[in-house]
Amino acid sequence: MIWKNAELFNVSEMEEQADGSIRVYRFPQRVRAVFEEGSELFKVVGELTTGCELRFVGEAADVTLSSNEEGTVEIYRGDFLHGIVRLRKNEPQKIELRTNLSVDKYDISGYKETFSTAVWRVISDHDMSVTFHALDAIKPIRPPKAEELPRKKLLAYGSSITHSAIALHYTNSYIATVGRLLGVDVLNKGMGGSCFCQKEVGDYIASEDWDIATLELGINMLESVPVEEYEKRAEYIVKRALERGKPVVMISNFTSFRDFPNDKFKEKNDAYVRCYERIYERLQCENLYYIRGRDIITDIGYLAADLIHPSPYGHGEMGRKIAKKMRDEFHII
Repeated sequence: MIWKNAELFNVSEMEEQADGSIRVYRFPQRVRAVFEEGSELFKVVGELTTGCELRFVGEAADVTLSSNEEGTVEIYRGDFLHGIVRLRKNEPQKIELRTNLSVDKYDISGYKETFSTAVWRVISDHDMSVTFHALDAIKPIRPPKAEELPRKKLLAYGSSITHSAIALHYTNSYIATVGRLLGVDVLNKGMGGSCFCQKEVGDYIASEDWDIATLELGINMLESVPVEEYEKRAEYIVKRALERGKPVVMISNFTSFRDFPNDKFKEKNDAYVRCYERIYERLQCENLYYIRGRDIITDIGYLAADLIHPSPYGHGEMGRKIAKKMRDEFHII
């Protein structure tokens, strides 16, 4: 999607406001309408801009943006972090982006790029909704060309763990780490606390443009959705994703306090994992792969103090393990 001669990545729709600013959304309205019917949490999470990016190539431009909550945006030149900007709630802030960085001054031609260093990337972090107020080109800018970007896109649907909770910053998340290690772009469709596998989400995933999908399903539904209903919903998501004929990676529930003997949902959590394994067995085909979440988080030291979300260290370790499986065991990349 193009706005003011820049690309909006991981954006399904944009909505122009009366003042000329734009709100961006990871999901189209037909899916957000389903979230709105669920709960206030579903609605809010469905509007978060986690992993949405503004991308352009040019020597100088000013970007003005705001957030509905205090949060951060990460500024990258290609694969290289340029800075982190803290946004105050509902206060537009101008960010000046200029070349003349070290990556412009030195020969780094031996470096194997995922993104060209010519590409400016303004990346929205977790737990906020960014509004873009202005993009003022001081010198001409253009959208990135295909050869300046990763060749493939990975769509990731899942819980707050996929959504990047407690990763410190979005690019520290396990799924962003997978993207970096495999050299792919990540379309993050994580739904913190709200991954309920609605039919409309499955239909949307099947309609999106991606080359690989990871589906981390289950933990959010554990307390409220019966085992049989969970299996039905999860199978629909996987089936619809498989219709694209591209690699689909199923990831079962990661290790958490739900695995402790004294947790009241331990047995149901085990049943959910068995459901996921049955779905994999029923749908087995050449482009379907399965990762046991418990094989990824093998040490509770990966977790934060809530014993369910990975710490920044845990996110990094998970990303490395999953990327290795996808590359060396599944040969997806």
